[in-house]
Amino acid sequence: MLPMEDDWMRTVKFTLLAILICAGFILPGYSQTPGVKLLSTGEFTDKSGQVHTWKIDGNHTLVWDGQPYLPVGGVFYSKYICIDQTEENWQADVTALTTLKTAGITDLLLKAIGPVTWTKPEAWQRLVDYLDENGFTYGIDFSDGPKAPLNGFVIDPARYRLPDIIRDSTFEFDMPDVTSAVWMLCSATDGTVVSSGGASVVNGKVKVQISARPDQSCVLLLFPNREFSNGGRDGISDLWAGYDEFRDRLLLFIGKVKFGRGLRFFVDPIASKMDFPDDLLSVIPNSPEFRLEFEAYLAKKYLNIGSLNAAWGLVGDNLTSFQEAARLIPLWHAGRGLPAVYDRAKGKRYTIDAPRSKIWLDIYDFRDASTRNYLNTTADLLKRHSANVPVIYKASRHRQVLSNGNSRGGFDGLGVEAYGKGEELVTKAAGPVYSLAEESARSMWFIVTGTQDTLNRKKSTVGFASRESLLVDFDLLSEIGVKGIFVYGLQVLPEEHWKNHSLVLAPEQLAWLKEFKGKFSTSDRAEFKPDVLFYPTSPVAGADTRRLGPGRWWLPSIRTGSPVNMGETIGGYVLGGQDGFCLWSRIGAQTITIPIESSQKPTLVYPLGAEDILTVQKKKAVI
Repeated sequence: MLPMEDDWMRTVKFTLLAILICAGFILPGYSQTPGVKLLSTGEFTDKSGQVHTWKIDGNHTLVWDGQPYLPVGGVFYSKYICIDQTEENWQADVTALTTLKTAGITDLLLKAIGPVTWTKPEAWQRLVDYLDENGFTYGIDFSDGPKAPLNGFVIDPARYRLPDIIRDSTFEFDMPDVTSAVWMLCSATDGTVVSSGGASVVNGKVKVQISARPDQSCVLLLFPNREFSNGGRDGISDLWAGYDEFRDRLLLFIGKVKFGRGLRFFVDPIASKMDFPDDLLSVIPNSPEFRLEFEAYLAKKYLNIGSLNAAWGLVGDNLTSFQEAARLIPLWHAGRGLPAVYDRAKGKRYTIDAPRSKIWLDIYDFRDASTRNYLNTTADLLKRHSANVPVIYKASRHRQVLSNGNSRGGFDGLGVEAYGKGEELVTKAAGPVYSLAEESARSMWFIVTGTQDTLNRKKSTVGFASRESLLVDFDLLSEIGVKGIFVYGLQVLPEEHWKNHSLVLAPEQLAWLKEFKGKFSTSDRAEFKPDVLFYPTSPVAGADTRRLGPGRWWLPSIRTGSPVNMGETIGGYVLGGQDGFCLWSRIGAQTITIPIESSQKPTLVYPLGAEDILTVQKKKAVI
C-alpha cells in the first residue's frame, strides 16, 4: 500500500476484474512478454532439390514459401506402415487417402502405432512419395524417445503413509512397478524417527517389517522407487540414461527417408511425459546418469559445497561434496513428510530447515533445464540431418519445461492436445499452452495436434457429435490463436479400439471439416492474436484461466509474481517484470477505498475492453 497523504482517496466498485495504475506504476501490457523475440526461420531443400523458405511470425503463424500455412486436417495412421507391408494394406491406405482428397482434406499428421524408429523406413518412403505426388501436405509425429523407462523415487508422504501404528507389524503392499523402497517410522506427536530401513521387494510385493514403540502412536512413511513403463498412462522414458542410444537410432532411421515438397513439420521426436504432470512432479530420477548431470549442475551453480549447505538449509551435519548432494532424496514434499534428506549410499539422514530449503527448487530447475536441452538438441539434430522444417512438441498443460528459452535453435512450436467440449478446450489445455508459446524466447508456431469431443475408445458415435459442435469448438480454439487444427483422427488404428474416431468412415464429418477449413483459410486468422492478461502461477495468486470476452483471455504465466493483500474478498497480484497491480472481486460488485500519495493521480482501467464508465473526483473517485 502506498503511503497516504491528505489529498487523494479513491473508492472503486468492482464488477469482475480491474487494473490499478498510479504514478510510478505501469499497466501490464496485454500479450506482451519481456525482451525482443527472434523469429524462427529455416530453409528446407526437398528431395528434388527445390528450396522452401519458412518462418514463424510474431502471431505464431507458419509462413511457408511466403504464404501463411493454416492447416485443417487430421491424424492419419497408415495401415501399410503400422500393420504389415502388404499390397492389401497399401490399397486400403490409398482408398482412404483418395476419399480424403476428394473431400478436400489434404493436411495430414502422420503417425505410427508405436515409435517411428521402430517401423520400416522404406514403408515411410513409399507413403511420403505418394503424398508428395498427390498434393498432400503433412507432418510426421515421431512419438519416439529413449527405450529405457524412467526409474525414480516418488516423494509423496501424503499418499504413501500408514497412521496409528502402535505395535510391531509386518506390512505387505502390492506395488508391481516398485523396484526398491525406503521407509521411515515416525512419532505421530513430534515427528522424530523411531526406526528406518529398506523394504523387501519380491515379485511386485513390497514388505516392511517394523518394531514400534508401545508408548506412542507412529506413522509409517514409504518412499518407493518406481519404474515407469515406457508407454501407457504413466509412460515416461529416462532421457539421462537412454539418450545416446536414441540419438543413434534416430539418425539411422532419418538417413533412410527422403522427403519431398509436401513435408511441413515434425512432431514429438521425444514423446513422453517429460513435462512431468501433477502426479509425477515429486519423482526424482534414480539413474547414475541423472545424478552425474545433477552433480555438474550443482557444482556450476554453487561453486563450493558450503554455499549449497546454506541454500539447502542443512542443520547440524553438513555435506562434504556435490556428489553426495546429488544422490540425496528429500523426505518431504508439498508440506508433508520429514524435514530431512536421505543419503541412499550411506543410509544416513540429514536434518533440513525445510521451509527455507532450496533443494526442491534446484531439483525442479535442473530437471526442467536438462530436459529442455534434450528437446532442443533433438530438434536441431532433425533439422540438420534430415529436413530443416519446424519441430514442435505436444503439450496439454502449463509446464515451464516446454517454454523454449533458446533465442537461437531448438524446437519451433507447440502442438496442444485439446479434448472435450466448449470453453474447457481452451481453459484446460489450449490457453495454458498458448501462454508457453507466447512466453518463449523465440517465435513459436502454435497448432492443435489432436482434438475430438472425447478420447473415450468406447464412444458410440463416429467423430464429433454434430456439425454445430465441431464449428463452435473450432471457433473457440481460433479465439486462442491456434494456426492449424488436426483432429484425432482421419484414420485411427487399431480399428477394433478406435474405429469411431476415424472420420474417413463418416463423409458428412469430412464435409464439416472442409467447411471450417474454408472459413479458417480465408479469414484473417494468420494475423490474429488474442488479447491476454497474464497471472502468475508461482506463488499461487488465486487467479484462474478464463475467457474474458471474444478473443480475450486470462492465462497463466511462467513469470513469478507476488500477491497483493487487500482482504479476503479482493484478489490481487503484481506480475514479475511489470509494476501494475491486478485486482478483482471474489464476491461480485463491491466498493473498496485505496489511499495514494497526493502527487499521484489515479487511473482505473478495466482490461481488454470491458465496458465500464469511469469518473474521477478529487478526494474520492466513485465507479
